[in-house]
Amino acid sequence: MEKKFSGRMRNILVSLLLALGIVAIIITSVLGSKQDETYKQGAGAFKDIQEKFAQRDYASAQKELEQLIASYPNSYLVQWQYGISLAGQQKYQEAAEWYEKARKQRPFLVRNQQYVLQYGEVLYHVQDYKRATRYLKEVEKLNQHPQFTEQAHVLLADIAEKEAKQ
Repeated sequence: MEKKFSGRMRNILVSLLLALGIVAIIITSVLGSKQDETYKQGAGAFKDIQEKFAQRDYASAQKELEQLIASYPNSYLVQWQYGISLAGQQKYQEAAEWYEKARKQRPFLVRNQQYVLQYGEVLYHVQDYKRATRYLKEVEKLNQHPQFTEQAHVLLADIAEKEAKQ
């Protein structure tokens, strides 16, 4: 059973498909522009946060990060940065929770020497020496940045000294 389209019917069908294609392009363009704007705002906020970290203004950084968490609740980077802001204010227990959230969101973070060092240091401050030792020894194994490795050595020596006194 073969249907033949007349010239008029074919023209209507082509016109409808063309109109549908144009509408799809317009919708995609509008949605893309909104996504670009959201990205630009997030990037600007992230830059502000980095500047606040450089100035050691961790409380202000925390406030900005709370807004980013609302927009990007599953971003391991935002979670990690939030942990940094808390640690900078010596809220180590809360910071440890956010470092853990970031690690669960992005398990590969345990291969990032900076993250591992920071998390190990937070665990050191909450006196979870067993886990801190495990993370700080991982910093030594990764050995990507000598200054991080040296910081880990200092903390490991301090942990060993504290454990020897007990």
